[in-house]
Amino acid sequence: MGMITGIGLQRWATEEIKDVNLGDVRLNNRLIGLLDVLSNKPEKSIPSNCNSWNETKAAYRFFDNAKVTPDKILDSHFSATLERIKEEKVVLCLQDTTDIDFSRRATIEGLGYTGNTKQEHLQGFFLHPTIAVTPDRLCLGVLQSQMWVRKEKPVAKGKKPKNKNINEKESNKWLKSFNEVKRLAKQSPDTLLVSISDRESDIYEYFLEYDKSINNAHFIVRNNRNRKLANSNKHIYEEVKSQKVLDKIEFILPEGRGRKSRRVTQEIRSATVELRPAEGINSKANIQVNVVMASEINAPIGEDAIEWILVTSLDVNDFESAVTIVDYYLCRWQIEIYFKVIKSGCKLEELQL
Repeated sequence: MGMITGIGLQRWATEEIKDVNLGDVRLNNRLIGLLDVLSNKPEKSIPSNCNSWNETKAAYRFFDNAKVTPDKILDSHFSATLERIKEEKVVLCLQDTTDIDFSRRATIEGLGYTGNTKQEHLQGFFLHPTIAVTPDRLCLGVLQSQMWVRKEKPVAKGKKPKNKNINEKESNKWLKSFNEVKRLAKQSPDTLLVSISDRESDIYEYFLEYDKSINNAHFIVRNNRNRKLANSNKHIYEEVKSQKVLDKIEFILPEGRGRKSRRVTQEIRSATVELRPAEGINSKANIQVNVVMASEINAPIGEDAIEWILVTSLDVNDFESAVTIVDYYLCRWQIEIYFKVIKSGCKLEELQL
């Protein structure tokens, strides 16, 4: 255990993976040592982090051991995260996808296509994590980590095959994450778990996964489709837009994606609507959801107004509860920070282990 260099980190590593079982006590201890070493300088390679050639060889032998799998390592972290969740009243479960570019190491076996139709040369894999944070944006850990490779070249939307079952689509990732949230909600009945995702997750099958019998597992999805309402000729947008303004909110919008940080003032509206099934959906069931619209007023000249339509299974009875939905959604930015940490901080794409 000469690799352990800090008592504090050693205690953290020991506690975080106390449930790990790699089939050998020596492997369990080696994992603790590696967590300590790699967490000191996560942006460095294994040889750079290890103190000697023997330690470097031991690290590579560890990862090459058939008993050591990502699932076994992560399962212990998932368990530790669940214990932290149980101590909170509300936990936000943020999910999103990022592509991991390994194009510089194209000789690695098992890579797939990433990027879009104009970037077919990019190779790597996709990562879709679900992370748990508190409403105060304290990260509790990772709940789930989906990884896959795309074997076929990206195609334009209009050329994608239609009528594929949701289980055959990459978009099934959103359902898998929400189902994991529901499973964890059953194990932490005193904690409200809210799955939060951006516009790509606005698919009818996702809403169908909501289970009223699990009263502490809910969702907030940023609307991407102006869906038709049941028993009405109206759509979501015009229905919620027709509601009176409950009040206004102000917040600082962080910079990102070519946008400068600025103070935003939004008007808040809400409505309860019943959605009819989307075309091609097997289910005939209508779904009742609550909708919160946050529309920016007096946007700076040259800037697009910030407007969100948030679809949720949570109750929205007044201005305060509507603002809570917006506040929860604003925490979604934490998963963008998570991606920045693993890519810019831990140099995942540069190290390409």
